[in-house]
Amino acid sequence: MKVVALALLAALCGVAHSATAVVNAVPTNWKIESYVAGGSVVLWFTGSPCASGKLELPSGASATDHNRLFTSVLTAKTAGKTMVIFYEDTTCVISSFGVQ
Repeated sequence: MKVVALALLAALCGVAHSATAVVNAVPTNWKIESYVAGGSVVLWFTGSPCASGKLELPSGASATDHNRLFTSVLTAKTAGKTMVIFYEDTTCVISSFGVQ
């Protein structure tokens, strides 16, 4: 009952609700970019509804996280394996990823 009341209160107050979405695909046509200055890795043309299919890690992600994402995408591309990426649908920020 509390969940319903909180959801109703959020709706009445105009609070935007975001949800986790998923991309589940072989990344054959994805573009992966690594930006040297900030060290971030950005994925483009992933099939997500984000602008140009853009997905990226959170701003606080470590260099190790960026390296794992880059390596995972390249591995999936090379091996023809499915990449699974969970992301926030309003911000297009990746929360989890892996190769199947």
